[in-house]
Amino acid sequence: SLLADIDGQILYADGKISVFATYEVKADVDNSTGNINVVGNVAVRGSVLAGFSIEAGGNVEVEGVVEGATIRAGGDIILKRGMIGNNKGLLVAGGDIIAKYIENATLEAKGDIRSEAILHSDIKCGGKLELGGKKGLLVGGVARVGHEVEAKVIGSVMSTVTVLEVGVDPLLRERLKFLRQEIPSMEENLVKANQAINLLKKMDAVQRLADDRREMLAKSTRSKFYYESHLREYRSEMQDIEARLQQDAAGRIRVMGAAHNGVRVSIGSCSMYVKETLQYCTLYRDGADVRVGPL
Repeated sequence: SLLADIDGQILYADGKISVFATYEVKADVDNSTGNINVVGNVAVRGSVLAGFSIEAGGNVEVEGVVEGATIRAGGDIILKRGMIGNNKGLLVAGGDIIAKYIENATLEAKGDIRSEAILHSDIKCGGKLELGGKKGLLVGGVARVGHEVEAKVIGSVMSTVTVLEVGVDPLLRERLKFLRQEIPSMEENLVKANQAINLLKKMDAVQRLADDRREMLAKSTRSKFYYESHLREYRSEMQDIEARLQQDAAGRIRVMGAAHNGVRVSIGSCSMYVKETLQYCTLYRDGADVRVGPL
């Protein structure tokens, strides 16, 4: 019996059993490796081909190009080159997402997202979205960002529709939507469990229940306690999220170069359309309006 001090990947080599916190893929993630699912970190020295997935409890680092693949990490996702998602690529990080470029993909990060160029992608970022480097491009798609957006160029001279929603954590909005859908369903199930319990208890008062009926009563009772407990938690969480969302949004958009016609900006509940090119400025909320101020 062997007990490891850390969670990780087991490797048996040269007569020794080792546990590594990082699982290393020395080439591409393709048919030869299959999908990757590990507790610790993952380091890919090659590329991740379309259709494959990586799931890691820690960080994921890829030195090559990620195609229309899925990467989920409990920590950060670091793409040394970038991602060409072909509208199928998905990156989900419990921490930050850092990539050279991202195109036609869906991104979700609880922390920050940093890249030189993000094109035609669906972005959910709990912290800051930063487009830096030589290009600093954010073109097309929808970006929902919790705190701040900083980019050199937003939109394009071709008036590409680019939507920025800043000031509210998009993951909170998603959670609130889930809770609003889940609570009525759980309330309905609780009513059914109570009805079953009442009926079975009446039957038991007349004549002792058979074993299968007793098992049904026990199951319904367990279901009742489960739904009551979760409903209390969900209602409390929903109230907390609603209170946080009602607070004034303090998001900002810093334009280090130009924001072009075709860009739509929302900060909290306030919106504006960019009708003529804005340069070297900060967009912020002032009362019920979105204002353009100095950088």
